[in-house]
Amino acid sequence: MTRRSVFWPLLLGLLVAGLAASAAEPDKDKAAKVAQVVEKLRAAGFWESAAPATELDNIAPVPPESIPVLTAALADPSMTLRYSAAKALGLVGPAAGDAAPALGKALTTGEWYPQFMAGWALSQLGPAAAKALPDLITALKSNRNPLVRWQAARALAALGPDAREALPQLTAALKDDNGFVRVAAAAALLRVGQDENGRPVLAEALKDQSMVGTRVAADTIAELGPAAKSFAPALVVALGDPAPAGRVAAARALWLVTGGMEGVAVLTAALRDPDPEVRSRAAETLGAIGKATGKEYPAPEAPPEPAGPREMTFEAEDVTGPPEAMQKDKEAPDKWNSRTTDNRWTRGTVLSSPGVGKDRATPEEGGPVLHTHIADIPNGRYTVELGYCRPLAVSADAGKTWRKMDGDSCVGTFDIKDGTFDLWLDDRYAAEGSKGPSYYDTITLSPAPEMKTGPVQGWAKERVRERLDRGLAATRTTDSSVYLSWRLLDDDPPDTAFDVYRQDGAESARRLNEKPIATTTDFVDSAAPAGKECRYTVSLAGTRQDRAPSASAVAPATPLPYFPIKFQGNYTAQRVSVADLDGDGRMDYVIKQPDVHTWAYYCIWQRSPGTYKLEACNADGKFMWRYDMGWAIEMGIWFAPHLVYDLDGDGRAEVICKSGAPDPRDANGMVPRGAEYVAVIDGMTGKLRCVAEWPSRAGFTGASGGDLATRHQLAVAYLDGKTPCLIVERGTYGLQKVVAYQLRDNKLELVWNWDNRGAGRAYWGQGSHTLHAADVDRDGRDEVLLGSSVLDDTGAPLWSTGLGHPDNFFVGDIDPDNPGLEAFFHIEPPQPKNGVCLVDAATGKFLWGKPDQTYHVGSGMASDIDPAHPGSECWAAEDAKSGAFKGPPPKWLFSARGKLLAEGTKVPPVEGVVYWDNDPQRELVRGSQVCDYGGGAMLATPLVGQVIAVADVTGDWREEIITSPPGELRIYQTAIPAEDRRVCLLQDPVYRLAVADIASGYYSQPQLGVCFRSNCHRLLLSGPGGELSPGEANACAASVVAANKGQALAGVLELSAGPAVTVEPARTPVRVESGQSGQFPFILRLAQTPSPLVGRVQVAVSATLRPDGAEPLTTKASFAVLDKPMSGVPLTNAGDFVEESGGSAQRRTDKPNSGGKALSHWNYKGHRLSWDVQVPQTGRYHLVLRYANPWDWTAQRSLLVDGKPLPGAEQVGFPSVTDATASGDWVTMPVWLKDGSLAVWDLTAGAHRITMENTNDKWLNLDQLAFVPAK
Repeated sequence: MTRRSVFWPLLLGLLVAGLAASAAEPDKDKAAKVAQVVEKLRAAGFWESAAPATELDNIAPVPPESIPVLTAALADPSMTLRYSAAKALGLVGPAAGDAAPALGKALTTGEWYPQFMAGWALSQLGPAAAKALPDLITALKSNRNPLVRWQAARALAALGPDAREALPQLTAALKDDNGFVRVAAAAALLRVGQDENGRPVLAEALKDQSMVGTRVAADTIAELGPAAKSFAPALVVALGDPAPAGRVAAARALWLVTGGMEGVAVLTAALRDPDPEVRSRAAETLGAIGKATGKEYPAPEAPPEPAGPREMTFEAEDVTGPPEAMQKDKEAPDKWNSRTTDNRWTRGTVLSSPGVGKDRATPEEGGPVLHTHIADIPNGRYTVELGYCRPLAVSADAGKTWRKMDGDSCVGTFDIKDGTFDLWLDDRYAAEGSKGPSYYDTITLSPAPEMKTGPVQGWAKERVRERLDRGLAATRTTDSSVYLSWRLLDDDPPDTAFDVYRQDGAESARRLNEKPIATTTDFVDSAAPAGKECRYTVSLAGTRQDRAPSASAVAPATPLPYFPIKFQGNYTAQRVSVADLDGDGRMDYVIKQPDVHTWAYYCIWQRSPGTYKLEACNADGKFMWRYDMGWAIEMGIWFAPHLVYDLDGDGRAEVICKSGAPDPRDANGMVPRGAEYVAVIDGMTGKLRCVAEWPSRAGFTGASGGDLATRHQLAVAYLDGKTPCLIVERGTYGLQKVVAYQLRDNKLELVWNWDNRGAGRAYWGQGSHTLHAADVDRDGRDEVLLGSSVLDDTGAPLWSTGLGHPDNFFVGDIDPDNPGLEAFFHIEPPQPKNGVCLVDAATGKFLWGKPDQTYHVGSGMASDIDPAHPGSECWAAEDAKSGAFKGPPPKWLFSARGKLLAEGTKVPPVEGVVYWDNDPQRELVRGSQVCDYGGGAMLATPLVGQVIAVADVTGDWREEIITSPPGELRIYQTAIPAEDRRVCLLQDPVYRLAVADIASGYYSQPQLGVCFRSNCHRLLLSGPGGELSPGEANACAASVVAANKGQALAGVLELSAGPAVTVEPARTPVRVESGQSGQFPFILRLAQTPSPLVGRVQVAVSATLRPDGAEPLTTKASFAVLDKPMSGVPLTNAGDFVEESGGSAQRRTDKPNSGGKALSHWNYKGHRLSWDVQVPQTGRYHLVLRYANPWDWTAQRSLLVDGKPLPGAEQVGFPSVTDATASGDWVTMPVWLKDGSLAVWDLTAGAHRITMENTNDKWLNLDQLAFVPAK
């Protein structure tokens, strides 16, 4: 898995139940175990810490002797140790009161997940947490994470009257953005100071499901006891809550608060609820009522098992023999080990074989053959799956024939007629990679899926297409200049030309162009009235009419490089979809907010702090509607896909998303069960139109089954070539289920479904984090590309590479010399070859592949960024977490034909690409900048906000960049005048369907179905694949592209550069044949290394090509000078810090172009670091810092030198730097005073300590700190 690196807590739930201790184990022995586990956690990496964390859980509650050890661990750099220590102390309860000050410190420093657990622990101490009161107030006031603020409020409530000092902050928290915080603050006000101000918030929480849900609201009220009697009427209303857990919570609260019996009927009915947690809670409450009233109530009653086949999972050790083949917790060369304390593979019991170093010749070698026998199975047809690790041999015929299982979990499909199933297993096969024992954990029998496949007969008579208007867009670039662009449509005649009109106030519109605009679809109004809005229209030349009538465009009164769409609050969007919701021919916007992400993986899951909302805005930015996705949809990209497309052909797009039962959360906030649907929402109104079944959870088993079951994606495919069909997918890494629907008569109608169980190993675990559809076999019908495997339009498998899971992949006309479409893959599982590859999308045939070993190629991109090579370049990078290499993870750049073009730092980063300037190549989106591959930054004003989409949504064929800073959506459009015109990209079928997918799974840059060709002569400059190195020969190139006009382009190329830079050669003869491109190398030499006091330096290069008998071509480019590590001055590497508190920075030796040991993960407020720098002689010095900040923010750090602030330099701001072209993005920056002058320190010879602290929760990487002598 890739993209932004965010760590989450290592536990399944955030509300933690106490774990019973073994009464037989002496405290002394338990204390020794605690000390051992603490050391394990201290030494373990993040992903290796799950096992020791579980060990510590199993010891709880820890003995008194362990409290000092755990208290000290709260200051450890290891975030997982701090998290686990806080949890363990909380499970002790009030007896751990001495740890309150340390828990308070842990609450206000470092990462949010140990902060959360520290807050939870303090809430368990009750009044004993009083010494942490100031920290609890600080956390409630200023912590950015709502779950931490929630726990702080709950801890203050537990303090009771001792927390009266917190009443002002609790009152302020009633207006918190988060519902959990508001509800907890309201309850705390009543418990701390009998303050009634919070009662309206609690009443609202019972009514407004989106706030916290009825269950959480009722449970909070129940904790108040009789003081909450006024809520009785609202609790009676809540007995009708649509969620069973909400009804039970309301009934329980009524009893605890008023002694009322109104909820007994609800509780009695809940005893038969399908959810075991609901049944248990109802029984517990009825038991308390019965004890108090002397009445008897029935016991909970599990619903009867359904007749016929049902899913059943068995632990291997419970159904496998013979007994003499196994021994408990003991390894032997000829026995299976029944391991009862496995924490790595299963967190339970697992059968492990003797180590298998190589394949065994006979079943008798190694461990004996195992026999699994299951009885009392309802007769029927079943799919049988194993939970295992490393290869196993399986036999369904008592060992007569054997099959190797390695990677796929499905044994096969079986008809069970006598109620029994038998399977034989052996350890005869060795793993290809890591050798060791084979593990057999579970066996699952699931009703075999009934699959419907076959040609789709859709409702459409002809292909459904959007009716697009001209998409006229106006961007004011200066006070008196407005840039305009509009769409060319695919059915416009070749001789189509346009006129542009401007209307000033009440005056009549007047034409601005002197002659028809026929070469491009853009225009610059260089005489726009300053200081006032201008309204523009475009029409066919010579008439005020257009075959595609379009709305006018308004340019703002002042320059603005983007079109803003204001939100209803200060939130940010996580995803955006574009489509025409209202039928006016313009793209409208549907966002999903807020930008909160929960990882699905079972050991790093967290509770959702709210619900996602879908919001629609039209093309003018007007708010249309909001749809609450509800508590059934957890907050994460895997849980909550949405898609916008016109499925019924009425010209107005529908919104499709996942939905579910009303609030099916369990006590921890997880959604492990409950009905699930795919919902169709009216794009105009936001009202629900219809639902259909989402592919079920059945078949996703084991400890990680919940994670694997929550991988959801959506796509659109024209399965009959005419009708847009909805594709719904569940599963990525193993089991995959795919369903195809068409929207007919306002109902989702099943057209086919597919399940990869039984499809063989080649189709197991081949899914990606994105889903595509395209007509890969050129039969007029779209296929569905799941990742490394493809389904035909009929729902039947078409082909699979068998390589396994690609994190992302790209489908389009990548290699124009290969007929049809291609797919570029970068593969996550280790591969001996082809871990980076291009395949023919029609057949899956490898066109080329990386010939040697890859380990975890986690990121990649395909796009045409270099005119010197036909088609799209393909680049990819290993993920550092594979741990398979030292230093920076390898990266590679290939041509469309598989030629290796660059490696390492010369490979562009995998961030984003955009058609931005006036050539047919894409540019790179680098953080807040746009730059050519090998070139400098293009934006005078950097982008603001996270980039959430790049697509052609308005204006001409070039793409817009959509960002989301707090409170708005920004649509950035290029203002670079075009040189030619091309059809709107949305009318390319491959591109349009890829745009439809952008809010599902990982973002994948849309590709074209037909590779661009150059329509005119072009001259471009590219740098050395990175920054310019002073004192070296920097190999650059001029690319000349000759238009496909039947004659060669010949002439002289002249090159020049800025001062102190030489160009060799300055003049070069050029000849390029028609329709071809040529590269003409030149060398740039810099005479001197820039001073570290001047910051980043750019070198301007100009080129002019003077063709024979034609107008000259000119171009300019800026290349950044490499910011080399500092030397020759007193300095220290940032990774060599001597003190740290409040966090855990990582020392990094893998960062390209660093000074040797940089640091990262300096991410959170309160994280303080110190360094010592030796100054050789007394004098005056400037402090210079070498840092990287590729994000769209300024990171703030407080600064002390020798323990003292320098007036005017108490805070240092590290602005975003994203205009470099090599990995690392390092830049040196001197510290400046507030008055704009360089800060100067008078230092004596010897060691001086620099201390900086994160003061605004913003990430920053640091490489070097140096004292540079002042001159």
